[in-house]
This record gives sequence, C-alpha cells and structure tokens, in this order.
Amino acid sequence: PGSVRAKFCWNGNQLFPKLDKELKFGYLLNGSLVIARSEEDKEHLNKLYERGQKNGIKRLRIIEKEELHRMEPYLGDDCIAGLYSPDA
Repeated sequence: PGSVRAKFCWNGNQLFPKLDKELKFGYLLNGSLVIARSEEDKEHLNKLYERGQKNGIKRLRIIEKEELHRMEPYLGDDCIAGLYSPDA
C-alpha cells in the first residue's frame, strides 16, 4: 500500500476492456485465484486480502474449500481456500 504501483495498478487494470475495443488485442477477463493448502497459507491469504483492500481492489474475497472446488473442480483435496479477484 502507498506505492506508485499500488496507486495505479487497479486503475490501469480497469482500462484493458476499453483498450481492447480500440486496439483489438484479444483481452479476456478471467480473474485471479491464489490457492491456500494449509492454515499458514490461509493466514497469508488474509494478509493479501487486507493489502488489496488498502489498495482499493474491488470485489476481492476469500473463498472456502467447497466454493473453491466448485470453481476449479480439478484442484487437489489439499486446497482449502483461495483469494479470488474476478477483475484481475
């Protein structure tokens, strides 16, 4: 938080759909998912979530195992949570 990158990253990310309409480079919004395989990993997800909130990231959320496996059914059973950003 507070870095130049943090300040401009989200806003720049939101420009891609408009730029794709103008330049036709094939932009596809598919989101971002960071996976946790342990309780320690889940703690790290929480830190990433807090950092994202401070940086103004919209619609960022932590998803638990059941929803995670509905989204990505081929993940291993050891995957217990995820940090999902649909706009990344």
